[in-house]
Amino acid sequence: KAFISASGVNLKLGVTCSDDFESELKRTAIESAQERILLVDSSKLGKVQTGFFAEVKDFERIITDDGAPADTVAAIRALGVTVDVV
Repeated sequence: KAFISASGVNLKLGVTCSDDFESELKRTAIESAQERILLVDSSKLGKVQTGFFAEVKDFERIITDDGAPADTVAAIRALGVTVDVV
């Protein structure tokens, strides 16, 4: 299992971070994991940073807080990704 964080999660532009080295490391972890879990607080949803490293649908599960907009959570679930709001 790979537990990955991100600085930005955008349904159209993907999952991003602010550093190219970090994005390369995260891509490698994602590629070698059997299960990919994204951990992001709700403030990161809808944001975009410069270092793209994955599509939202590349994760089996996203864990976020209860500040996540319901429409964003529904759109992510529509991609087949499990969303846990804690």
